[in-house]
Amino acid sequence: MKKFLLSISLLVIVVFANAQSIEGVSLKNVNTGKNEAASAIIGSSTTVIIFIDNECPYVNSYQARIKKFSAEALASGYNMIFINPHEEKKPNENSLALMKKFMSTSLWKGTLYSDSKQQLVEVLGATKLPEVFIVKSNGNSLKILYKGAFDDNPQNASQVKTQYATDALKAIEEKSQPQKSQMMAMGCRIKKF
Repeated sequence: MKKFLLSISLLVIVVFANAQSIEGVSLKNVNTGKNEAASAIIGSSTTVIIFIDNECPYVNSYQARIKKFSAEALASGYNMIFINPHEEKKPNENSLALMKKFMSTSLWKGTLYSDSKQQLVEVLGATKLPEVFIVKSNGNSLKILYKGAFDDNPQNASQVKTQYATDALKAIEEKSQPQKSQMMAMGCRIKKF
C-alpha cells in the first residue's frame, strides 16, 4: 500500500511539474498588430508552437520541412502557431512588416505572433530557433507533451532519419505519450534581453 501511494504521489508531482502557467502572457498577432492572451490563442486543443525568426539560417534550412509539417498538423486538427521572440531585440530584421513578409513567402500554415517581451520564451524555456513545443492547455495551464528538435538533422533534410515532432504528433493522435518527449534543439540561440 505504501508503494502504491508513493507511486501515485510521484505521478502527481510529475504531472504538476510539467504544467506551466500562462496567466498574464500575451502575444502580438503579426497580422493585426494587436495583443492577444496566450490562453485564448492556444485554446483547449493540442497546439504546436514553433519558435522562429526572419534571419536564422537554421530556420531557413527548415523552410520546406516546416511548410509540410504545418500543413499536415492543421489538416489533422491541431492549432499551429509560430513565435518570433526577437521583435524588440532586432527591430531592423524582425519588424512586424518584415515578419508578415517572411510568413507570406514561407507559405507556412498557421499564425505568426511576436513574443516581444519574451514571456512565452520564459514560460516554456525555449532556447533555440527553430524549437518545437507541442502543448495541451487547461485554462491558464499548459502541459508540455513534446519539447525540442524538429528532427535529427537541422542542416540536411535528405539525411533525416528521425522526425521527432512528427513522431510526437502521431503518438498524441494515438492517445499515447510520445516515446521521445524531449530532444535537444539545435539552431540559432534565442537572444535574451
